[in-house]
Amino acid sequence: MGLCIDFRDSFCSHPDKYLRDHLKEVGESARENVKGAGRPDLSDLAYTAGLLHDIGKYTDEFQRHLRTGKKVPCSDHALVSSLIAYGEARSLRPGDDITSHVYPLLTMLAVLSHHTGLKGLTTVHDLLWNKEDELKYDGCLKTQIGELSDRWGFITSELGVPLHVKPSDDLLRQAEKSVFKVKGYVARKVEEKAYSWKWYFEGLLLFSSLIDADKHSASGTEYLRHGPLDPDPLIRYAEGLPKSGRAYPMREQLFNFAKGYSPSGPLTFLNAPTGSGKTISGTVIGLKHKARRLIYSLPFINIIEQTYNVLHSVYGEEVMRFHHLSYPEPKGHPVTGDEYRDMEKELLTAESWDSPLIVTTFEALVNTLLSSKNAYLKRLHNTANSFLLLDEVQAMGIEELYIVKEALEGAVGELNIKALFMTATNPFWQGVRPVNYTPNRYKVTFRDLDTVVRPEDVAAEVCGKKDVMVEFNTIDSAERGFRTLKECTDDVYFLSTRVAPKQRIERVEEIIRKKKRGEAVALVTTQLVEAGVDVDFREAVRDLGPIDSIIQAAGRVNREWTRDKGELTVVRVKRESANSTDFSLVYGKLTEEITLSALSGVRELEEKDVDRLLSKYYEEVRKKFKPESSKKRAEVLGNVTKLEFDKVELKLITEEPKYTVYVTLDEEAEAVYKQLKEVLKEKGFQRRAKVKALMAKAQGYVVKVWEKPDLGLDDELGWYVLERGDLGKFYDPDTGFKARKDEGALIW
Repeated sequence: MGLCIDFRDSFCSHPDKYLRDHLKEVGESARENVKGAGRPDLSDLAYTAGLLHDIGKYTDEFQRHLRTGKKVPCSDHALVSSLIAYGEARSLRPGDDITSHVYPLLTMLAVLSHHTGLKGLTTVHDLLWNKEDELKYDGCLKTQIGELSDRWGFITSELGVPLHVKPSDDLLRQAEKSVFKVKGYVARKVEEKAYSWKWYFEGLLLFSSLIDADKHSASGTEYLRHGPLDPDPLIRYAEGLPKSGRAYPMREQLFNFAKGYSPSGPLTFLNAPTGSGKTISGTVIGLKHKARRLIYSLPFINIIEQTYNVLHSVYGEEVMRFHHLSYPEPKGHPVTGDEYRDMEKELLTAESWDSPLIVTTFEALVNTLLSSKNAYLKRLHNTANSFLLLDEVQAMGIEELYIVKEALEGAVGELNIKALFMTATNPFWQGVRPVNYTPNRYKVTFRDLDTVVRPEDVAAEVCGKKDVMVEFNTIDSAERGFRTLKECTDDVYFLSTRVAPKQRIERVEEIIRKKKRGEAVALVTTQLVEAGVDVDFREAVRDLGPIDSIIQAAGRVNREWTRDKGELTVVRVKRESANSTDFSLVYGKLTEEITLSALSGVRELEEKDVDRLLSKYYEEVRKKFKPESSKKRAEVLGNVTKLEFDKVELKLITEEPKYTVYVTLDEEAEAVYKQLKEVLKEKGFQRRAKVKALMAKAQGYVVKVWEKPDLGLDDELGWYVLERGDLGKFYDPDTGFKARKDEGALIW
């Protein structure tokens, strides 16, 4: 059987797809998507958006574009399709109250934006205003409306669905009136600070349900439609773990709590000590909820890998990890097209989070809720009706955590989610504390914080010690400390973001393997190890940082409680070339002042005393930073309430290096780069899957730097490429990419 475009009189959505079939498939799937999200009340609007999203392809101009592969004037279909969808949605929501205008507009915005990011009210207002002339002077929109109107009887007959509107010029003017009315209403709400997430999340849900249905239909990919996983296999796995060691009673207490606990409210904070087994216990709580999907999010890729490995060992392929270093690979010979087509389907499944258990990053989760990008929002409908588990939440900034919590509170009613926040150092909110077996594994000593020391002196003090971790706030100090320690200590490892991600992961895994064999190693690192990295040292030294960061660092000391007491020594580092301490450079002078104030008179701290000090510290932070009334919060909530979808954004990392360097570290890195350049020249359906798979591999060799490197720029990728022949000049085998001297304060 030939392709659709081989038949001259047929109307096609894609070369191999009849338009009538595509529209009906997308309509039905979009309707099922919102039902699966727990919002059957929006199913008629989702169906309308899906059925009409490509209705503008019933024009001769678009069909000529599809058959020739060339750009044809007046072949764009999104605007005219969105106006017809608006009119049909208005017939489903008649009246003149505000909701009778909002929901047709949300339907229209979904259709208008289905090839781009989700547009906001101001953007669509300006677009409609500018299109007035096309109606007056026989422009493309006038031509398309006329052609579709003439063909409307045939179209409705082919779709086999009764439609209540017919394409007309008046649809543009009606939509303009709705935009004007809704813009005025939401602007008043923002002035009154009567912020609301309701229409925002409903708009995201309609858009997500449409674009994911569209992509599934176009690629011929079926939905998997999973049910929830059974927690019993994980419970049996946990019950089979060794029941020895001094930390076992603490883990057993948390695990027993998890087996019997059901959160009473939609959002819950769980506080439990470092090393108490939050990964397994939190997952058990989430799975017991019997939501259709559990989404487990963490701050860093290295701990995502740890968590994924544990859960994958129990549930196998039912567990999906999702981050920029992880994409499905082709199953077979890499040049076979069919295999890459299968991979495109696997990629679509991964990007849509169509799995019962997802392990991902905070960034991916937050982008799903607070972004307008098409690639992020297509998984929003699968995030709905799910249980979200946010582990190590103290790794988020204070302002960002407040906004994320508020967004999840808004999503409770509109997306039917529940969320569990887990941490050893709960920043502000009261949570459940199931572990009353208080461990006392370490002692923190604060050494004369009025005096500053050089990083070299910090490292020199632990020379010869093998089971030790030294943590600095800046990469420059960490590199200085590493060079000093390497001269007097064997088996020293280094971690920072200047080391290629592939090497970082390998080093963490190697450290863990050696520790399990009982071997002692030394580690010099930045803050990368603070959130959940499963390493355990006899003692550690840390540059002064926020108190919650100090406690997280202490969690890497005597973590398994194999000895009576580990020790963390806290000093205050200042490089002789710097004008301020490393603490102030990284976290800001105000945070340093709050920390020093909270530590006034404190010389030693044991694990059992942590809660008291943290309470004092967080109270000071709340008073000084006032995250509940921050400018960033007001901006996000304002754009959310005003339905300015394309202006909503929350960056978890407010400042990050701007230059990307591809480090051709080994033969594999060379091969990946070469393949990527070749694939970028290709065209066709399979190209995206190949590029995504190769980009995931390539990210293992990418580092980011603040200053422009003295390397050749690949304009196509936007990367500065470090060739293997230049590694000795620009890349240290221990400390990674060699930064310019004026980049010394770079963190992490």
